[in-house]
Amino acid sequence: MTLSRQCTTKTKSGTKGGTLLFSHNWYTFTFPLTNELDAKIMKTKKDGWRDNIQKTKAVRYAIAETLKRRSIEHPTPEHILNIVRKQQDY
Repeated sequence: MTLSRQCTTKTKSGTKGGTLLFSHNWYTFTFPLTNELDAKIMKTKKDGWRDNIQKTKAVRYAIAETLKRRSIEHPTPEHILNIVRKQQDY
């Protein structure tokens, strides 16, 4: 099974679309990030965090801090927070 996703790359001559095949480097990069995010979220979240603005901000900040430390701009912390909200494990 080959993992792929649509991507857009910017070049000097314009924008080029295509399919990006994930390599071993992608796996090496992504799984430690997800494990780090999971650990940070589990440490930061408090009971009822989805319904409380301040508790939600704390989780969003923890996500943003992790992404910033790794110099990741996309996906945004808000996008990851929306995914996390839908997960019953959190």
